[in-house]
Amino acid sequence: MDIEKELNTAVVNEAIAENKLYILEKELEKANDRISKLNDYIALLETAGDKMAEELGYGYDVDMWNQAKEAKP
Repeated sequence: MDIEKELNTAVVNEAIAENKLYILEKELEKANDRISKLNDYIALLETAGDKMAEELGYGYDVDMWNQAKEAKP
């Protein structure tokens, strides 16, 4: 009888672990999607900043832009 209890407990624990794994995989998927969107926004902002720097040509603002762009991780 004890072996049956232990087996049932193990089966339940495995099901719980699989459920937690599924939830974590879904959360990771959402986080990766969010990161991808943020990277797209960063690329868009970088392109816009480059265009503005092109228009300004040179100066303090352009230098600041270039420094900010280089500091990007």
